[in-house]
Amino acid sequence: MALHITFKQLRNYALIFITLLTIWLVMGHFIWIEVSRDGHNVQVDYFFLAPMNTGRAMEKFSILSEVPTHKVDYTFQWHSPFHLTLIINEQHYPQGVKYTYCFKKSRALIPPFSVSKTGEILTRVTPKLVSVSPAENAPTLGPVILKFNTPISPISMGKMVICEAQGQFKPVNGDYTRWQFIPDKQLRHQQSYHITVKAGLKSKYGLKTAEDQQVTFTTAPRIKLLSCYPKKGSDSVWLSRTVKLTVNQPVLKAEIKGNCPGKTIVRDNTVLYRPDRVFLPASNYRFNVTITSTYGEVLKTELNFSTTNLGNKKWIEVKAGKPCQVWLMQGKNELQLVDGWFTRELDKLPTVTMYEADRGAGTGVRGTGEKLPWIKLNTDILLHATNHTGKDDHHFLGLPSTYSCILLPADVTEEIYANFPRGFMVIVH
Repeated sequence: MALHITFKQLRNYALIFITLLTIWLVMGHFIWIEVSRDGHNVQVDYFFLAPMNTGRAMEKFSILSEVPTHKVDYTFQWHSPFHLTLIINEQHYPQGVKYTYCFKKSRALIPPFSVSKTGEILTRVTPKLVSVSPAENAPTLGPVILKFNTPISPISMGKMVICEAQGQFKPVNGDYTRWQFIPDKQLRHQQSYHITVKAGLKSKYGLKTAEDQQVTFTTAPRIKLLSCYPKKGSDSVWLSRTVKLTVNQPVLKAEIKGNCPGKTIVRDNTVLYRPDRVFLPASNYRFNVTITSTYGEVLKTELNFSTTNLGNKKWIEVKAGKPCQVWLMQGKNELQLVDGWFTRELDKLPTVTMYEADRGAGTGVRGTGEKLPWIKLNTDILLHATNHTGKDDHHFLGLPSTYSCILLPADVTEEIYANFPRGFMVIVH
């Protein structure tokens, strides 16, 4: 049977569709709000045309402050499916800032309806200087931070805030409630400076201060190097020494660069530099040091020294690890790098300078009679290889009992046994 639709019916259907679409657009995109302030709290009342799902509607709600680092502290309460109250807590600053809220397809009570709406909230407060930071031990190169209760107009800031020292005021990372004073030239150490906020300072949203305010900050003492090891220009410095510098202020960060890769460590007022390897003998070292204290003071200095001369003596460097790195050295020249294995926990390996105390060959591996060479250090640590079993069983291998061992490849053990002088040195770090 053919379906006949008259023009009048088509028009009525279209009218119904347009009416429903209009109702949905209005109900889904219109929210009436009322904003008021009660002390430190901002109250926002939202009134909806569509009845909302009070249990799910806030899942797609967000609110952001114009202050980049400010996380909005708020609570909400539904009075009915048509009425929502939001309370923003501004007790801990900032206050009087602009908020942007967003309902993104928030669920209405009647599916599939949802509500989407973005808007702004603003209440104004009278500007006030809250604090200056740091008030003590301020960096002589700046910045000094002024914190206000509300965003400040940049034009008004430039006209109405004055410091005894010449400099500039700039917002901190786009935050107009926090302004940094940066002096044009370095300030004097342990000197007090005054900053005056004149009456009439205007907030970003038009309100003005009623009276003058003044704050004072005092700069930090000069940063000084109290001690340095090795001392500048030292010679015959031992190979396993750690570079150590101590200053008169707590250290925030430090950078040490030179002709020896290593790691910089900060501990309170002290900076340590631990080379990745021990220093080479008969070598000159030079470092550029930059130390920044927690007060923002900067110390730059140079450090140079030379190390002890071992001539052509053969010695061994061991860097603790799993495996250990073992370098066979002659003077300042590297002969060979191999892996070695410490047979106990690494924290039981003494990081000291050791010397050979004795050497010999085992009484014979059980079953084969193979006699393995061994070298005993004065810390009761044995350098030796194992046979094909790879086990450190001294009774089975015919080796003397010791505190622990460093296992090396057989050819390396034989090389040390045959060609290293008696009493040779081993530096472990």
